[in-house]
Amino acid sequence: MNCCLCGKENSIGHHVFGGASRLISDKYRLVVPLCHYHHTGAGGFHQLKDGREIAKWERKFCKMLGLDYNKTLRAVISKHNREYLDKRWKILHGIWADWE
Repeated sequence: MNCCLCGKENSIGHHVFGGASRLISDKYRLVVPLCHYHHTGAGGFHQLKDGREIAKWERKFCKMLGLDYNKTLRAVISKHNREYLDKRWKILHGIWADWE
C-alpha cells in the first residue's frame, strides 16, 4: 500500500492506537499505511513526544479510516464496552447493515 500521507510506495502498517491498545488496533484493523519517513523516520509519528500532537495525528488517522475519533478513543479505552468498534468492524466488512 501507499503511504496515506505522501503516497510513497512500500509503506508499513502503523497502529492508530499503540502501546497497551496495540492489540485492539490489530483486532479492529485500526492501522494506516505509512512510509518509513512518516512512521519511524526523522519526521515520523514515532518521533512525536507531545501528547497533543499525537492526539492530532490519531484524529487524522481515524478520519482516514472513516471513524469518529472520540467514539473510537472511548471504545479503545473501555475494557468492557467495545460495541462501537464491533459494530463499525462489521459494517466495514459488510456484515452489518444498520449503521446510523
